[in-house]
Amino acid sequence: MSVDQYQRAVNGLDKEIADLEKKKAAKDKEIATLQSKIVSIEKSINKNTSQSMLNSKRKQIASCESDMAKKSKDSADFGKKIADKRKKRADAYLKLQKEQQNEQKKQNKANQKLK
Repeated sequence: MSVDQYQRAVNGLDKEIADLEKKKAAKDKEIATLQSKIVSIEKSINKNTSQSMLNSKRKQIASCESDMAKKSKDSADFGKKIADKRKKRADAYLKLQKEQQNEQKKQNKANQKLK
């Protein structure tokens, strides 16, 4: 492959990593929002809360916790994908550097022949 092809591969992987990081950040924000909602629900419970209202709030909290678990799993999946892409990018970058060195050697040899 040529230097340009390796450079395109590296750039493509950079874009994929950025997209995955954006998706992971969105999931992390959703988790934080759910955590805030749980805290808010818990604060709304007081000694005057009726049993039926208390049961309703517990269901809401359980639902939020379930959603948080799903979103945490998704976030972890994005984290794994990001790590995999970064490894691929590092490999592609090494190949790019080697190809650039080869091109530089060819240029140097061509320049030596001209002298």
